[in-house]
Amino acid sequence: MEDYISGDDSKLNLPYYFIHAILSFQIEDLEIGISKRIIEDKIVSLKKGDSLIRQTDFNRFFNHMVDYQIRKDISPPLFEFDKGNQAIKIIDSTFIFFIRHKNREELLNCFCKPTRE
Repeated sequence: MEDYISGDDSKLNLPYYFIHAILSFQIEDLEIGISKRIIEDKIVSLKKGDSLIRQTDFNRFFNHMVDYQIRKDISPPLFEFDKGNQAIKIIDSTFIFFIRHKNREELLNCFCKPTRE
């Protein structure tokens, strides 16, 4: 998760807010997939009025999710965006096992909120 968040050069900090949103959902929902729209709404609520995220920003982020993970040397990828169903899934079973057995609140506290907005 740290690699996923680190080095984001955009002002939107979508990787940080995406991880924060993902950790708020039930494991079972993450395994079958969470609607892109639901995750977008969650990210907007987490940002609480900080810099506006346009729909094109979300589309770019989700459509390039696997490429982003490859660039970050995250192997195997943790997340996948299913364009047909417009849903995000966790595709790495070890990551599912990890978050199933960790206190998610503690995980969230490991990552500082980005200061650049």
